[in-house]
Amino acid sequence: MAGIDISLRECGVSDMELLNLVDIFKSQKLYTVEEDIPKSFWQGALDENVEDVKSHLKITIVPKGYMRYELSLKLEATVRAFCSVCLKDFEFDISLDEVFELLDKSLETYSKSHMLKEEEFYTYYINQEEFDPSEIVLDALVGAMPIKLLCEESCSLPSKVEQGNKSFAILKELLTKEEKNGGTKT
Repeated sequence: MAGIDISLRECGVSDMELLNLVDIFKSQKLYTVEEDIPKSFWQGALDENVEDVKSHLKITIVPKGYMRYELSLKLEATVRAFCSVCLKDFEFDISLDEVFELLDKSLETYSKSHMLKEEEFYTYYINQEEFDPSEIVLDALVGAMPIKLLCEESCSLPSKVEQGNKSFAILKELLTKEEKNGGTKT
């Protein structure tokens, strides 16, 4: 079916092929795509300290009812970045296996309790005829990235308390020297 083809082109995040989920629903079949994501997909979308991302993606979409789908996402990524503290170049791996619920935008006003099973899904309200999976892929990787990119756990600046204590010690030393030299007293 040409309407449900997906191809990750080397044009950036917003240029994933659009899927027609209505066609997937009509077929009542499992839809799967698996391929490597080009490095250019991530450019400009991640932290400025991220230099490069090599990633492999597998998406499976299953119709789950009226205007409702389940999207399983498996993402393996190797991220090359600069340490936020020492600026050293380092790599780390991210492995994701997430499930998302896709609901038609018209269902956004309904109570979700009748749609979800026991397990809670991340929910996206989408246009079924022009669904772009790039937002979910990007959100998944960004959510898995560490807040602070550190080459090692021990690589960090002194805490503010330590810095504060050192600053006051230096100030106290300067004031003591000034008093000994006959400077103004406070």
